[in-house]
Amino acid sequence: MGDRLVQTGVGLVDRMRRKSLNPKMPGIRHALSVLLLCWGGWAGAAPNVLLIIADDYGFDKSSLYVSGEHVPHTPVIEALAREGVTYENAWSAPSCSPTRATIITGQFGSLNGVTGVITPPLEGLVDRLDYPHYLPRELGRLGYDTGMVGKWHLTRTGDGPVLAGYDFFAGRPRSFGAGAGAEEDSIAAYWGGYLETWRCAPDCEEVTFPESPRPAPVPESLHGNYMPTWDVDRSLGWLSELADSPWFLWLAFQTPHTPLQLPPEHLVDTTLRERIEAHFGNYEAGLWVQERGDPVGGRLVFDAMVSAMDTEIGRLLEAVDLEETVVIFVGDNGTVASLADPAVVPGRRGKGSIYQGGIHVPMVIAGPGIEDRGSRSRALVHTSDIFSTVLDLAGAELTQDGVPASIPPEVVIHGRSLTATLRGEPVPGRQYLLGEGGAVAGNPWVHEQPAFGGREATAIRNNRYKLMQATVLDENRSFICIVGPQPTLDDPVPCGRDDRVKSYELYDLLNDPRESNDLLANGTDGLDPDVRAVYEELRDAVAPVRAGLL
Repeated sequence: MGDRLVQTGVGLVDRMRRKSLNPKMPGIRHALSVLLLCWGGWAGAAPNVLLIIADDYGFDKSSLYVSGEHVPHTPVIEALAREGVTYENAWSAPSCSPTRATIITGQFGSLNGVTGVITPPLEGLVDRLDYPHYLPRELGRLGYDTGMVGKWHLTRTGDGPVLAGYDFFAGRPRSFGAGAGAEEDSIAAYWGGYLETWRCAPDCEEVTFPESPRPAPVPESLHGNYMPTWDVDRSLGWLSELADSPWFLWLAFQTPHTPLQLPPEHLVDTTLRERIEAHFGNYEAGLWVQERGDPVGGRLVFDAMVSAMDTEIGRLLEAVDLEETVVIFVGDNGTVASLADPAVVPGRRGKGSIYQGGIHVPMVIAGPGIEDRGSRSRALVHTSDIFSTVLDLAGAELTQDGVPASIPPEVVIHGRSLTATLRGEPVPGRQYLLGEGGAVAGNPWVHEQPAFGGREATAIRNNRYKLMQATVLDENRSFICIVGPQPTLDDPVPCGRDDRVKSYELYDLLNDPRESNDLLANGTDGLDPDVRAVYEELRDAVAPVRAGLL
């Protein structure tokens, strides 16, 4: 093994001082007061940047967008929103790996190559780890220390993050149950699971992946080895080692991704904990829940996982210098349909689909330099924008279209910097928002994707209307070309994505945010001229937006 790239143990966790934080207790109240008082401008040339990702956390489960008994209280995230900008029209990919790839590359999945969840045979970025423009590499050139903690899920091995440019990685290379040891990994999940730590010093050498630690056994009762707590412990440990350079930390919680497992009681909001005890009889009785067998209990446990994540975010922020740190919070895709509020996300229109329930996610940016704190932006925003935004904050020079000038012009960057929105201005160069999802060639989940019944799908919107298009499949579940040769076993891709026969749905999101009235339900014949103009405009914009021309 090369001596510069090292997998280290978890001994630091045992040396970390653990705190029992409850939203009703002084520690969390102090963290919230710090949020309210500290952000007034940073002293250095560039701020620290903390990116926090919540897993399977759609807008329907966020108190920033929806209220009601099905929405967990998140006082720390709500405090971030009061001190920053909340984005009302933020889109992600419909599943986790593609969203993460948009952030680290600034590109849509059709360009960066990550079009589906990284599970065999898909390898993600494994063949592109030498790509010179990943976010941590660009930040390293700007003098940043870079760390990644939590769920990686862009390759299936733990050396992927450091080989892609991070100085430090601690967490899970893949999602629960994705890859070798899947059954044990999924069972242990939040109470042990699959944890690794890697470091990369200058000029580190590529190495083979070492044998991984055996997952922890299934607990009989709740104990202190809770994974989100581990993630924050590791984040705090890494931050404590840094010198004076600005830092970037990508903290990717697996919470509240299934399996549904109750967190330690002290991390959960008191009122919610009482509801859990009333439903199950006692708190620990809800440790293992299948949402399809107990939908009410499943939603309660999901809410508890969100509450615990919020508490742990507060513990992290309490230790961060918020006068010099910008915090970005975002969901990686929509809520799983079986856990979503059906009044908000009907049917199978949650995670995995390109309906709003699958790709509309909560997003907040808070920190120094924000002029209109507590504002809500209606700008069209995509997770790929985080790439250019972070580099802009770090001092990178931008083009007039809001992308880093350090990226060669032949490399298409879809993401635009959002720093203008922190001043109440629109995203530069943004007319449309594009979302890619559904099944693609080679994805083993081709028949399980709910978007358009498993077909390759794309969504595009302007400030008001959203057009969804999907390939039309033949009896062999192959797409159909508009003209010319059709797919065969010998030539499965005879025509390009934009030359395939498609079906369409069109929604007026201003007046129909739940997408209940498809304006194309009766086809395109006899359409109102204004509606036809919108349909044709959005349909014709897909290819140039994907090519980076719009």
